[in-house]
Amino acid sequence: MSPVDARLIRALAATCVAVDHESLRYALSCVQLDALHGTVTGTDGRRLVRFDGFQFPWRDQAILLPASDVFDSPILRDADQVSCGVIDDRLVIEVTPAQSAKQVETLSGTWTLRLSLQTAGRYPNVESIISKPNNATNRVYFDKQDLAFIVKHLKQLPGDDLEHSPVTLELNGHVDLTAAGDERSRETRVRLSRTLQVGKATSTSMNRHYLSHAARLGITDLWGYGDQRPVVCRGKHLVYVWQPLTGVPVPQRSPDRIEVETTGR
Repeated sequence: MSPVDARLIRALAATCVAVDHESLRYALSCVQLDALHGTVTGTDGRRLVRFDGFQFPWRDQAILLPASDVFDSPILRDADQVSCGVIDDRLVIEVTPAQSAKQVETLSGTWTLRLSLQTAGRYPNVESIISKPNNATNRVYFDKQDLAFIVKHLKQLPGDDLEHSPVTLELNGHVDLTAAGDERSRETRVRLSRTLQVGKATSTSMNRHYLSHAARLGITDLWGYGDQRPVVCRGKHLVYVWQPLTGVPVPQRSPDRIEVETTGR
């Protein structure tokens, strides 16, 4: 067992929700812990979540851990100290909860997880999926308050109940999020007033829950590459990638459109 950055629990919780339990070609029901690159990765083929900056004790190997919701447990996610190691095809993780999490005597001390690894199956080459920053045609610099707005309010925009919960990111000198639902709802445009854009004017439709999840995890910027290529968001020790939606019409400005600016809230 070797100490590892306590961010590991948060990384596992975030990547375990970005998996595909029905994939047959690749082991997408697992998250990958790659000691060579120091990364934790989860992908379902439509989005990819990767955390980096870890030093794992199993040297240059990449191991596959079946996804689990145990890492989202309140007693684990605010861990003070974390150690891990591989013993007999199991990932063993020892977690010492933060003091604030020790609400009762029975929750104190160190928790030990012994999790079976998947020893067969292939994982995709995730490095080939993540486009390089110098190829980007657009870059968005998010303001923290605008990210907080996305986390809190994006789900409330019209169209959340539609397939893929589409929202359109419009870059036009401003950074706008536009959503439309059925005929009973009014089109809504939210201008992220504190957020900056560099690059050409463009519109990209995407699943709003990917953007909201990325904002909650701590992205700082978004890189666009055009031509329906994957959107890449980055933050400290974090990369979040997703495929834009195709065949989703960009909402046209209607006379009764609701317009909101984040600085006005």
